[in-house]
Amino acid sequence: MATQHFVNIEDHGEYLNFRVPFEKNTIPVTISREALDDHFRAKELGDLVQAYVQGSERINARALTKALPGAVYTVAQPLRLTKDDF
Repeated sequence: MATQHFVNIEDHGEYLNFRVPFEKNTIPVTISREALDDHFRAKELGDLVQAYVQGSERINARALTKALPGAVYTVAQPLRLTKDDF
């Protein structure tokens, strides 16, 4: 699963937003800083985006397995990934 298929990566300090293709559209996903620190070395790297890019295959796969078919995800109510998801 290549990173280029996942778009709009935005660093918000305590979380990172990105979008994934799902059911003929894209859905917004939020991953917590804590998840990126604990499982993807963000603290060591000093950059949430770099941690996401390096762990994107695993992060994107988890987002896709957690997304519920037929569910509505919006910018205000994104799919949320936390440290407990990994």
